[in-house]
Amino acid sequence: MAPKKRKNNDGGAAGGESIAAPSQLHSVTCGREEGDELLKEAAGCVTAPYGQRQRRESIGAVHAANPQEVALLQAALSSRGCRNTLAELHINLEVLRRDVSSGTLRLLVALEQLVSTCCQPTAAVTFGGSRTRHYAFGLAVFYSDDFPPNPSDRVFKSGMRYLACRRHTPSPNPRIIEHQRPFPEARSLQVLNRFGGAAGQMLVAKMPSRLVEAAPHFPTTRRLIFAADVPDGVEDPGEHVHAGLSSLIGRIRGLRKLQVTISAAADSPVGQSILDRFPGDSMIGEFHIDRQADSEIELTATHDQQRQIGPLVEEDEDG
Repeated sequence: MAPKKRKNNDGGAAGGESIAAPSQLHSVTCGREEGDELLKEAAGCVTAPYGQRQRRESIGAVHAANPQEVALLQAALSSRGCRNTLAELHINLEVLRRDVSSGTLRLLVALEQLVSTCCQPTAAVTFGGSRTRHYAFGLAVFYSDDFPPNPSDRVFKSGMRYLACRRHTPSPNPRIIEHQRPFPEARSLQVLNRFGGAAGQMLVAKMPSRLVEAAPHFPTTRRLIFAADVPDGVEDPGEHVHAGLSSLIGRIRGLRKLQVTISAAADSPVGQSILDRFPGDSMIGEFHIDRQADSEIELTATHDQQRQIGPLVEEDEDG
């Protein structure tokens, strides 16, 4: 017996006979509570033999809210021969949470897979309004681990643009600030909105640079001791270590001694490269480089002035 057809709020059908009967399929809902029942009904559709949907070019609209349900819909359609046949697809995106988050990214990835499996390469894919009117679109979503490395223009990027435009997301770099006059007497700055970082950087540029005058009186780092590894695949380990030490020595104000322990044996290829780059009398700027090599390589960079004074006293060890 064929399963009963269930109507949704948009007048379309969801699951069951709608997938089995091509002439009656106009809309498919993939909501929070529809997925399991949709899969069960689709799996029990015996009224449509395989391939009946091979020439179907449209299924109307898909109301998408959950990536798992979109995957179930893809499996149900493709199992009935709907593979690269749809010439058009309209997607109504639903944001179930208060903001566009990782769940939304996973939903768009699932929709990408649905489109690549069931739609023609030139199929028109359009997006419609979300049932959730109040949601935030924060720029932090672009740093999520669920953001795909190669998102498609047709589905993922278009969906993100649609969600952003629907929220009227402003630019993170308000241009009006660029035309503001400087305010040299300002003593503090508070930016209380979602784009505080970008706006704050631009506003700070209009403020006096008193920090530069106070910099010489700030605490300094006199001694730095740390351990390091040479990454795999580095063509010239010795030059890699030399460049790193040069960068540190040139940027840390007040530095008098730097000691780094590298986990490389002296007789290993990495160790040989480092020892060749740092012979016994090597220097970086005003720093003399001493070395010790055994199961590990220890490089000690001491400022020329410090070598004349002698070792740093113990109370300065954490300075």
